[in-house]
Amino acid sequence: MRMVRKLWLAIALLAAAFLLGGAEPGRPKLVNINTADVEELAALPAIGRTRAEMIVRIREQNGPFKKVEELRALPRLSQKQFEQIRKLATVETPDEKNAPER
Repeated sequence: MRMVRKLWLAIALLAAAFLLGGAEPGRPKLVNINTADVEELAALPAIGRTRAEMIVRIREQNGPFKKVEELRALPRLSQKQFEQIRKLATVETPDEKNAPER
C-alpha cells in the first residue's frame, strides 16, 4: 500500500512539474493560490480536484489568502501533506513580485 502511495505521489509531482513548467532550473515554479485555477491547484501534491475547487470557493467567498498556512484548514490534510504543498505554493501578489527587497 505504501508503495502505491509513493508511486501516485511521484506521478503527481511529475505532472505538477510538467503542467507548471517554466520554472528556473533546479527551482520549482510556485503556484499562487490566489490566482491559480482549479487545474493548477489540483496539480499540487495532496490537493486533487475536490480540494482545488474548495480552495477556489474559499478564495471567492473570503478574498485572497494572506498566508499559505491558511490551507491547513482544509479537511483531512495532514501536516506531511501540507509540508509538500508549502514548498510549491505562494500567495505572492504581482505588486510584491516587483517590489524592492527590504
